[in-house]
Amino acid sequence: MGMETSESVEGGVPYVPLSNEIVDSLSEESRLSQLGYKQELSRNLSALSNFAVSFSIISILTGITTLYNTGITFGGPVSMIYGWPIAGVFTLMIGLSMAEICSAFPTSGGLYFWSAKLCGEQWGPFASWITGWFNIVGQWAVTTSIDFSLAQLIQVIILLSTGGKNGGGYQASKYEVLGIHGGVLLIHAILNNASITCLSFLGMFAAAWNVFGVFVLMILIPSVATQRASPEFVFTNFNTENGVGIHNKFYIFVLGLLMSQYTLVGYDASANMTEETKDADMNGPKGIISAITISIIVGYGYLVGITFAVTNIPYLLSEDNDAGGYAIAEVFYLAFKSRYGSGVGGIVCLGIVAVAVFFCGMSSVTSNSRTTYAFSRDGAMPLSSVWNKVNKQEVPMNAVWLCVFISFCMASTSLGSMVAFQAMVSIATIGLYIAYALPILFRVTVARISFTPGPFKLCQYSILIGWVSVIWVAFITVLFSLPVAYPVSRDTFNYTPVADEGEDDLEPLFDYSRVQPPLIMCLDEDDELDISKIPFGPERKRSSDQTDEKREKDCKVVGVAEVVQEDEEDWLPPPPKIPNSGSGFIEDKTLQELRLQKQELASFAQSAEDVLREVMESAKRKIQSAEKTVVVLDAEKPAKPQVERQKIVISIQDRNGQRQYKIYMDDKFERLFKKYAEKAKINLESLVFSFDGQKISPQATPKSLGMEDDDMIEASVKAH
Repeated sequence: MGMETSESVEGGVPYVPLSNEIVDSLSEESRLSQLGYKQELSRNLSALSNFAVSFSIISILTGITTLYNTGITFGGPVSMIYGWPIAGVFTLMIGLSMAEICSAFPTSGGLYFWSAKLCGEQWGPFASWITGWFNIVGQWAVTTSIDFSLAQLIQVIILLSTGGKNGGGYQASKYEVLGIHGGVLLIHAILNNASITCLSFLGMFAAAWNVFGVFVLMILIPSVATQRASPEFVFTNFNTENGVGIHNKFYIFVLGLLMSQYTLVGYDASANMTEETKDADMNGPKGIISAITISIIVGYGYLVGITFAVTNIPYLLSEDNDAGGYAIAEVFYLAFKSRYGSGVGGIVCLGIVAVAVFFCGMSSVTSNSRTTYAFSRDGAMPLSSVWNKVNKQEVPMNAVWLCVFISFCMASTSLGSMVAFQAMVSIATIGLYIAYALPILFRVTVARISFTPGPFKLCQYSILIGWVSVIWVAFITVLFSLPVAYPVSRDTFNYTPVADEGEDDLEPLFDYSRVQPPLIMCLDEDDELDISKIPFGPERKRSSDQTDEKREKDCKVVGVAEVVQEDEEDWLPPPPKIPNSGSGFIEDKTLQELRLQKQELASFAQSAEDVLREVMESAKRKIQSAEKTVVVLDAEKPAKPQVERQKIVISIQDRNGQRQYKIYMDDKFERLFKKYAEKAKINLESLVFSFDGQKISPQATPKSLGMEDDDMIEASVKAH
């Protein structure tokens, strides 16, 4: 690896250690030259612009929205409301340590350059190479997961706009979702080929949009919702019904931290943009710390506000709702539908989130391309001379297109298995945080004495904060590699450490549909539900019909007993041949006993088969005799045709949530209302039931009202 001094050399030049001498009077270009580089990128970013890039990549609306399912599945409100500040405090510790190092070495190389300088001449190149690849692969994964999340969100918006899953809405295929993802990446690549001035404006607009969107949604959604959660639910409810076999509360809580920790990532962008930032040795650290701090505060408000609109966790996670199991989309949609009878307002709110995710992806490509540019400038990538070129706008154009291409390739694995997106989430979190921790580790160990800080200093707290940061990264690295379902099997193993996206049969690491369906109550105690029709889990998606054909070939019809044929291969070793001399050896006693047992089992199986054959023939004779009797009776008196009474499943919505009931189409509601009043322990005379805004008479029937499956009746108490 090499650092460029006065002229560009393909593949870089030998590693040159940095002098610790810092001269305050040097210009930005001279300071960069002292670090081993010449100014090639346009330096036009202000402190606010630098902050905006990191804040847009952290993007509260992106992280919380796309992983809200994970939060409410693993621990629910408690893991989100209390996990967020815990993850936030430790993330701020990491940010402070990074800011101190960034102030000393303000270059686009960021993390990997810091490792090189902190480890010295002997180990610097190796430490730099390891850190750089963790960083760049993590950033590729971040870009992939952000834009793939946007494609999935657009799919949900289309689904809800066309009627929802229960209303015949259009659900895009995995090929269409990947196509949307590719289109978004293409737009991001085109935007990132613009000048840094244009990108600075877009970055500041994105930051403002994130703040605007968070405050609008955190106030609007709980205000519009007719059913709101109580403060007790928001701050004390701990969801242990995750449907994945994990019951230990501490384990559930720490798994729920993924939502918070994934959201609070990407703030290294401020370091990657320092070669384009004025007063980089101060504005770079300010960008890192301010982006984290503001994200923690704003994100907490967004989490609390949205969670007040959550009343029925299993229903939000169920794939049978209108949003197809996308929890936060269903929250928005139901909030407006319950009050206005239409979910259009909720779809508009999802549009606000989609715009934020779009700008988050754009900023991620910006940061990613700068890291790629710097890494190739030092000769650490294949074809480095191609990726380190800049265009007339002083933008690393080739690096931009490389990042977009690799991100699309990573997402294309979703065609084989949806494990791709979930693996990207974990890889992004783990890979990037390892890259964050490595230079901090080198700072508190090998460079503990030799490190010379820049204008931003942590003084006597530097070592303590650094060690806390390293220990926390080690903790989450182990945590996010642990199994997320029990018992652990090939389908439930956490494949993050090996990133095995190629397996067709693997399920997502955080499957949004691993929840039990709501309990459906029958009015008749002796009327049992047909359990086979209730979807207790998601059906496995197969990449092709070959899987079905293979399984058909592998399946065998097994009878009650299978008789061992004479020509069948013996599962015991053959008895040893006894020599003619008669002196020989005798077969092992254990083998003799096993052989006798096998013969006895074969005899028993044959007897059982004979008995079964006799029973079947006897039953056949009785059936034939009964058919003759039926014919005679039919001839005497024709039977009346029996008409099966049609049933539907309907829901009754009250302030405590929903309850589902199964009722005959021609049954009067009087009986249902009495049943509901008994369960709710409310006087029937004080209740009012309505459907589509019209009060329901107890003498009415579902058929008379034209009701269908999954229709909802609203129950309210009369005002006195």
